[in-house]
Amino acid sequence: MDIKLTVTVENRTRAIAERSGAPAPVSGKVFFERDSLEHQTLMLFRRWMERDLFTERRDVEVFGRHLYRVIFGDQMLGREFERALEDAARAAPPARLRIHLRFEPDAAELAGLPWEYLYFPGASHATGQFVCEGADLILSRYLPTDDSVSVPGPVDGRKIRVLVAVASPRDEKLPAVLHMPVVQFLERLGESLPIELHVLENATVDAFQTAMDKARPDVLHFMGHGQFNYKENQGEVAFLDGAGSPEWCADYNFVRYATRLKEGSAPRLVILHLCEGGKIDLRESFAGMAPNLIRSGVQAVVAMQYTVKNRAAIDFSAAFYEELLQNRRPVDYAVQKGRMALARQREARLFATPVLYVFTTDTINLTPEAAAAPRNAISAFEQPPDLSADQRQLAAAYFSAVRAIRSAGLNEAQVATLLNRLDALRGTLLTMDAAARQGALQWTFFNESDATFKKALYAMLEVLP
Repeated sequence: MDIKLTVTVENRTRAIAERSGAPAPVSGKVFFERDSLEHQTLMLFRRWMERDLFTERRDVEVFGRHLYRVIFGDQMLGREFERALEDAARAAPPARLRIHLRFEPDAAELAGLPWEYLYFPGASHATGQFVCEGADLILSRYLPTDDSVSVPGPVDGRKIRVLVAVASPRDEKLPAVLHMPVVQFLERLGESLPIELHVLENATVDAFQTAMDKARPDVLHFMGHGQFNYKENQGEVAFLDGAGSPEWCADYNFVRYATRLKEGSAPRLVILHLCEGGKIDLRESFAGMAPNLIRSGVQAVVAMQYTVKNRAAIDFSAAFYEELLQNRRPVDYAVQKGRMALARQREARLFATPVLYVFTTDTINLTPEAAAAPRNAISAFEQPPDLSADQRQLAAAYFSAVRAIRSAGLNEAQVATLLNRLDALRGTLLTMDAAARQGALQWTFFNESDATFKKALYAMLEVLP
């Protein structure tokens, strides 16, 4: 079972942390006093992030350390975070740590910070890392709903309905939205998986509402453009008018169109992809939209807090849908894998651009089978032929470790060194039975000092029973 740490920020001075298995919640001080040096530094970093002025990952790390200090700089809260990490590392096999951040109304300014860049500086038992860059540490924003909201049940006994809605108006300030690679990837998945794919191109408001009523999607993926209307103080999404030009729709109307269907419930999952466009503030554009979607019955919302290029949107979508639909993983894990795909690109801020909002701290699975799905699911082309069941299991673990190493952003020489170590380890494991193999892997994991190889070992432990 995974470890959960739910942090509720009550205001700019106090937060409460609840760790799964802990006897009681822990409260502590938040370091965000207005006009303090810490506050001014964070506001400066946030402006740099919004303007995409960061060019080096180490500079983003400095920002992430400041974010960590705001909440976990308090001794009690910081210790609770480290205990959660220890609990996850000591589980057999090692568990994931799922962090949920919840912000009360008096902490609205804090909620506006890009927490997805939070960087854990490390401790005696764990190396430093961004919380959005590894499969073993997952961050979501928690927006609890009241009991009156009707939450859609799991998809069972039918195909998963996916609607990809595309709005790419003719406007020199709004580049074309490149959606076909995402559609084609979903079509390929649909050849072997129970997926019912609907695609709406050139989405007008009327066409969007008709498509929603017809498809009654479990997953709505909207690809288009957005802006923040400062005069009206609201986010807006661009649909097409009758002539193909932008028709800006207020965020509250988009929520209504997306959730109030003639038949059926609201989508379980909404992905909001605003592609590269003009000077827009996506943080403000989606500040109210995602919570309103959650309050209207959507279980999870994925939104981009900064503009993303078409290529990045495609890469994220491919990694996300592979985990969600093919490997049947929970929504937050699929988002994390999408973030990891973005981390391989050169843009400093890109990896933490996706923000996940959830209505519960429990894992959200798109199908009831997902919770029981094997954790060693890998692509079919990676399955070696003519192997025994035990050999296939070890092969799956090996390929998972290879992916962990190759996705770490190392140079070729470093990758080659770690792959040689991995090959030597695999040769040793092949001589052992399952019980001895598990013990040897756990011993190696707990005694490994290289952070990347430790993640590779964790990836193997994830797969092996």
